[in-house]
Amino acid sequence: MQEDTGNLRQLSTDELFRETEKGNEDLIFYTGETVQVKGGDFRIKSFGRKMMVLEGLPGTRIRT
Repeated sequence: MQEDTGNLRQLSTDELFRETEKGNEDLIFYTGETVQVKGGDFRIKSFGRKMMVLEGLPGTRIRT
């Protein structure tokens, strides 16, 4: 869950159920999950304090 300070923290089981009941399941991310960003496919590699690290899947072009 992203806090007001911008830090990310892991949800407890109770918080996870509450957020799912609210209809926010599209806002909950898991390590190893495949996501699409700007038309490219990525896998969530890890979470930091203020960011998540994405790994490009084969066929995804990353422009710098």
